[in-house]
Amino acid sequence: KERFVRSVRHADELPAGNWPALWEALGTAAYEPRLVWEPSELAALHDACGRELAELEQQHAIARAAGGRAAAAGEAEWEGGSFRVKYPPVEAEAYVAPYYLGPLVKALSGRRPEAEGCGPPVPPGFVAAVGAACAAEADGARLVPLLRALGVSYAASCSPRGAPLPCLAWLVSLLRRPALPVPQLHAALDTLRVSLRAAPANALPLAEAGGLEAL
Repeated sequence: KERFVRSVRHADELPAGNWPALWEALGTAAYEPRLVWEPSELAALHDACGRELAELEQQHAIARAAGGRAAAAGEAEWEGGSFRVKYPPVEAEAYVAPYYLGPLVKALSGRRPEAEGCGPPVPPGFVAAVGAACAAEADGARLVPLLRALGVSYAASCSPRGAPLPCLAWLVSLLRRPALPVPQLHAALDTLRVSLRAAPANALPLAEAGGLEAL
Protein backbone atom coordinates (compact mmCIF):
# COMPACT_ATOMS: atom_id res chain seq x y z
CA LYS A 1 0.00 0.00 0.00
CA GLU A 2 2.97 2.33 0.56
CA ARG A 3 3.99 1.94 -3.07
CA PHE A 4 0.44 2.71 -4.17
CA VAL A 5 0.33 5.90 -2.12
CA ARG A 6 3.64 7.09 -3.52
CA SER A 7 2.80 6.17 -7.11
CA VAL A 8 -0.42 8.15 -7.20
CA ARG A 9 1.31 11.08 -5.53
CA HIS A 10 -0.77 11.18 -2.36
CA ALA A 11 0.51 12.68 0.87
CA ASP A 12 3.23 10.72 2.63
CA GLU A 13 0.83 9.39 5.26
CA LEU A 14 -1.46 6.49 4.42
CA PRO A 15 -5.18 7.09 3.85
CA ALA A 16 -7.15 6.78 7.07
CA GLY A 17 -8.71 3.39 7.74
CA ASN A 18 -8.35 0.07 9.49
CA TRP A 19 -5.85 -1.53 7.08
CA PRO A 20 -5.32 -4.78 9.08
CA ALA A 21 -9.08 -5.40 9.01
CA LEU A 22 -9.13 -4.81 5.23
CA TRP A 23 -6.32 -7.29 4.57
CA GLU A 24 -8.03 -9.86 6.83
CA ALA A 25 -11.35 -9.38 5.00
CA LEU A 26 -9.67 -9.79 1.61
CA GLY A 27 -8.40 -13.19 2.72
CA THR A 28 -11.78 -14.38 4.05
CA ALA A 29 -14.29 -16.28 1.92
CA ALA A 30 -17.80 -14.85 1.52
CA TYR A 31 -20.86 -16.24 -0.25
CA GLU A 32 -23.56 -13.71 0.49
CA PRO A 33 -26.30 -12.02 -1.59
CA ARG A 34 -24.26 -8.82 -1.87
CA LEU A 35 -20.76 -10.31 -1.90
CA VAL A 36 -19.20 -13.35 -3.55
CA TRP A 37 -15.51 -13.63 -2.79
CA GLU A 38 -12.94 -16.42 -2.54
CA PRO A 39 -9.47 -15.90 -1.01
CA SER A 40 -7.98 -17.25 -4.25
CA GLU A 41 -9.32 -14.15 -5.97
CA LEU A 42 -6.98 -12.08 -3.85
CA ALA A 43 -4.20 -13.33 -6.13
CA ALA A 44 -6.03 -11.90 -9.15
CA LEU A 45 -6.37 -8.55 -7.38
CA HIS A 46 -2.69 -8.64 -6.37
CA ASP A 47 -1.53 -9.41 -9.91
CA ALA A 48 -3.74 -6.74 -11.46
CA CYS A 49 -2.49 -4.09 -9.04
CA GLY A 50 1.11 -5.17 -9.67
CA ARG A 51 0.70 -4.79 -13.44
CA GLU A 52 -0.99 -1.42 -12.99
CA LEU A 53 1.81 -0.13 -10.75
CA ALA A 54 4.53 -1.43 -13.09
CA GLU A 55 2.92 0.36 -16.04
CA LEU A 56 2.55 3.56 -14.05
CA GLU A 57 6.17 3.47 -12.91
CA GLN A 58 7.27 2.91 -16.51
CA GLN A 59 5.31 5.99 -17.56
CA HIS A 60 6.96 7.95 -14.75
CA ALA A 61 10.42 6.85 -15.91
CA ILE A 62 9.67 7.92 -19.50
CA ALA A 63 8.47 11.32 -18.31
CA ARG A 64 11.55 11.86 -16.15
CA ALA A 65 13.88 10.77 -18.97
CA ALA A 66 12.21 13.19 -21.37
CA GLY A 67 13.08 16.12 -19.08
CA GLY A 68 12.23 19.71 -19.97
CA ARG A 69 8.58 20.47 -20.41
CA ALA A 70 7.48 16.88 -19.96
CA ALA A 71 9.04 16.70 -16.51
CA ALA A 72 7.84 20.19 -15.58
CA ALA A 73 4.29 19.35 -16.57
CA GLY A 74 4.29 16.53 -14.06
CA GLU A 75 4.65 12.79 -14.22
CA ALA A 76 1.96 10.51 -15.59
CA GLU A 77 -1.08 10.23 -13.35
CA TRP A 78 -3.02 7.07 -12.60
CA GLU A 79 -6.34 6.78 -14.46
CA GLY A 80 -8.16 4.94 -11.72
CA GLY A 81 -11.53 5.19 -13.41
CA SER A 82 -10.45 2.73 -16.11
CA PHE A 83 -8.92 0.17 -13.74
CA ARG A 84 -10.83 -3.12 -13.77
CA VAL A 85 -10.15 -6.56 -12.31
CA LYS A 86 -11.90 -9.69 -13.60
CA TYR A 87 -12.88 -12.40 -11.11
CA PRO A 88 -14.14 -15.46 -13.05
CA PRO A 89 -15.94 -17.11 -10.07
CA VAL A 90 -17.83 -13.88 -9.42
CA GLU A 91 -18.66 -13.34 -13.09
CA ALA A 92 -20.07 -16.89 -13.25
CA GLU A 93 -22.71 -15.99 -10.63
CA ALA A 94 -26.06 -14.77 -11.94
CA TYR A 95 -26.59 -11.19 -10.80
CA VAL A 96 -29.57 -8.84 -10.70
CA ALA A 97 -28.89 -5.64 -8.79
CA PRO A 98 -28.35 -5.53 -5.89
CA TYR A 99 -27.94 -9.29 -5.35
CA TYR A 100 -26.00 -12.34 -6.53
CA LEU A 101 -28.78 -14.85 -7.07
CA GLY A 102 -27.11 -18.07 -5.91
CA PRO A 103 -26.56 -16.93 -2.30
CA LEU A 104 -29.84 -15.00 -2.38
CA VAL A 105 -31.80 -18.19 -3.12
CA LYS A 106 -29.92 -19.92 -0.30
CA ALA A 107 -30.73 -17.09 2.11
CA LEU A 108 -34.41 -16.83 1.15
CA SER A 109 -35.29 -20.53 0.84
CA GLY A 110 -37.78 -21.47 3.51
CA ARG A 111 -38.40 -17.88 4.57
CA ARG A 112 -42.03 -16.90 5.10
CA PRO A 113 -43.32 -13.49 3.98
CA GLU A 114 -44.48 -12.64 7.51
CA ALA A 115 -41.05 -13.38 8.98
CA GLU A 116 -39.86 -9.80 9.23
CA GLY A 117 -36.11 -9.32 9.41
CA CYS A 118 -35.43 -12.89 8.31
CA GLY A 119 -33.09 -12.91 5.34
CA PRO A 120 -32.17 -10.07 2.99
CA PRO A 121 -34.94 -7.63 2.03
CA VAL A 122 -36.41 -7.86 -1.46
CA PRO A 123 -36.31 -4.31 -2.92
CA PRO A 124 -39.31 -2.90 -4.80
CA GLY A 125 -39.15 -3.87 -8.45
CA PHE A 126 -36.65 -6.66 -7.85
CA VAL A 127 -39.02 -9.51 -8.75
CA ALA A 128 -39.98 -7.76 -11.99
CA ALA A 129 -36.28 -7.21 -12.77
CA VAL A 130 -35.53 -10.91 -12.25
CA GLY A 131 -38.50 -11.81 -14.45
CA ALA A 132 -37.20 -9.52 -17.19
CA ALA A 133 -33.75 -11.10 -16.87
CA CYS A 134 -35.33 -14.54 -17.24
CA ALA A 135 -37.14 -13.54 -20.41
CA ALA A 136 -33.96 -12.04 -21.89
CA GLU A 137 -31.64 -14.94 -21.01
CA ALA A 138 -30.77 -17.15 -23.97
CA ASP A 139 -28.36 -19.44 -22.11
CA GLY A 140 -30.33 -22.34 -20.65
CA ALA A 141 -27.77 -23.04 -17.94
CA ARG A 142 -27.91 -19.45 -16.71
CA LEU A 143 -31.71 -19.42 -16.88
CA VAL A 144 -32.07 -22.02 -14.12
CA PRO A 145 -30.69 -19.89 -11.24
CA LEU A 146 -32.72 -16.95 -12.53
CA LEU A 147 -35.92 -19.00 -12.36
CA ARG A 148 -35.11 -20.19 -8.85
CA ALA A 149 -34.44 -16.64 -7.72
CA LEU A 150 -37.70 -15.50 -9.33
CA GLY A 151 -39.75 -17.94 -7.27
CA VAL A 152 -38.12 -17.43 -3.88
CA SER A 153 -37.89 -13.64 -4.16
CA TYR A 154 -41.56 -13.43 -5.15
CA ALA A 155 -42.59 -15.70 -2.27
CA ALA A 156 -40.48 -13.69 0.19
CA SER A 157 -41.89 -10.34 -0.88
CA CYS A 158 -45.60 -10.88 -1.57
CA SER A 159 -48.55 -11.33 0.74
CA PRO A 160 -51.22 -14.07 0.32
CA ARG A 161 -53.46 -11.47 -1.37
CA GLY A 162 -50.62 -9.84 -3.24
CA ALA A 163 -50.32 -9.12 -6.94
CA PRO A 164 -49.70 -12.03 -9.31
CA LEU A 165 -46.24 -12.93 -10.48
CA PRO A 166 -45.48 -10.36 -13.22
CA CYS A 167 -44.20 -12.85 -15.80
CA LEU A 168 -46.71 -15.70 -15.62
CA ALA A 169 -47.46 -15.52 -19.34
CA TRP A 170 -43.77 -15.83 -20.15
CA LEU A 171 -43.44 -18.85 -17.84
CA VAL A 172 -46.31 -20.53 -19.68
CA SER A 173 -44.62 -19.83 -23.02
CA LEU A 174 -41.42 -21.36 -21.62
CA LEU A 175 -43.30 -24.53 -20.64
CA ARG A 176 -44.74 -24.76 -24.16
CA ARG A 177 -41.32 -24.92 -25.76
CA PRO A 178 -40.68 -28.30 -27.41
CA ALA A 179 -38.03 -30.50 -25.79
CA LEU A 180 -37.45 -28.12 -22.88
CA PRO A 181 -34.34 -29.36 -20.99
CA VAL A 182 -35.18 -31.08 -17.71
CA PRO A 183 -33.33 -28.59 -15.42
CA GLN A 184 -35.25 -25.67 -16.95
CA LEU A 185 -38.53 -27.62 -16.78
CA HIS A 186 -38.04 -28.40 -13.09
CA ALA A 187 -37.04 -24.81 -12.29
CA ALA A 188 -40.05 -23.37 -14.15
CA LEU A 189 -42.50 -25.79 -12.52
CA ASP A 190 -41.03 -25.10 -9.10
CA THR A 191 -41.39 -21.35 -9.68
CA LEU A 192 -45.06 -21.83 -10.55
CA ARG A 193 -45.60 -24.02 -7.50
CA VAL A 194 -43.96 -21.48 -5.20
CA SER A 195 -45.91 -18.57 -6.69
CA LEU A 196 -49.26 -20.38 -6.37
CA ARG A 197 -48.53 -21.27 -2.78
CA ALA A 198 -47.44 -17.72 -1.95
CA ALA A 199 -50.46 -16.01 -3.56
CA PRO A 200 -53.58 -17.81 -4.80
CA ALA A 201 -54.22 -14.76 -7.00
CA ASN A 202 -51.82 -16.38 -9.46
CA ALA A 203 -54.31 -19.15 -10.29
CA LEU A 204 -56.63 -17.08 -12.48
CA PRO A 205 -53.98 -15.34 -14.64
CA LEU A 206 -52.19 -18.68 -14.94
CA ALA A 207 -55.35 -20.29 -16.31
CA GLU A 208 -56.03 -17.33 -18.62
CA ALA A 209 -52.51 -17.61 -20.05
CA GLY A 210 -53.12 -21.28 -20.90
CA GLY A 211 -50.99 -22.56 -18.04
CA LEU A 212 -53.25 -25.48 -17.21
CA GLU A 213 -52.97 -26.84 -20.76
CA ALA A 214 -49.21 -26.33 -20.72
CA LEU A 215 -48.94 -28.27 -17.48
